[in-house]
Amino acid sequence: MILEKLKALFRRQPINPSPPPAKRASKRVKRTKKANRPKPTKPSIFTLDKRIISALERMAAKENRSAADVAHDLLDEGIRRRRSADAWLRVWHELTPREKQAAGLTCLGYTNDQIAQQMTISPNTVKTYVKKILFQFKVNSKTELRDLLEDWDFSEWVEGSLKQ
Repeated sequence: MILEKLKALFRRQPINPSPPPAKRASKRVKRTKKANRPKPTKPSIFTLDKRIISALERMAAKENRSAADVAHDLLDEGIRRRRSADAWLRVWHELTPREKQAAGLTCLGYTNDQIAQQMTISPNTVKTYVKKILFQFKVNSKTELRDLLEDWDFSEWVEGSLKQ
């Protein structure tokens, strides 16, 4: 039963256009007759296996909500996070290779002096890079940048193996 409810929840709903103006009453009657015919339903865009349904039901029970509501919220959150990640990736691609190095090392917890040593540039240049990076990512501190990019893997950006 829950599977049918979830499938119904995520099935795309047909768009119902507004009725035509009153002067076209005869055509409106014809459209009404067409609207009474059963419309073919589109197949679901995905299927849920028993493991996922079970997890949704457990989460719903804990939150005293329906599994469909929990599934909707999870998908909504996932889509929001994906869009956000895509936006940050576009910002990343706008950085110069040296700014990317500075950002990667910053996310690894390096100080400005350590970054300067690693990149063989002055600490003031690092400071300039970091300011620009923070501005482009719309954050106010290195900590916020680390939090924003915490899911990104910079582990290969260690001495001698910096990639662009």
